[in-house]
Amino acid sequence: MTDSELTRGWQLHQAGQFAAAARCYHAVLTQKPDHAGALHLFGLLHHQNGYFERAVELIGRAVAARSGASVGYRDLPIFGPSLPKAHFPPS
Repeated sequence: MTDSELTRGWQLHQAGQFAAAARCYHAVLTQKPDHAGALHLFGLLHHQNGYFERAVELIGRAVAARSGASVGYRDLPIFGPSLPKAHFPPS
């Protein structure tokens, strides 16, 4: 069920049906809290809807769940301009 639910969530996400997609991603994460794909897509969904801090948290968890894989890292830079400066260490 996890893979089919994730696929359904992605289809809904692409169709702009964000609430339905969120329910699918949440269902996957309820069964498998460290499912990297669901964390990644749920993070992207949060970013698209203005929930930037939650998006970074979810993408970070996806990266950690993949233990060394680069998937997810490519999305972190898109969040940078969206976050308040307090989220970045002083330069």
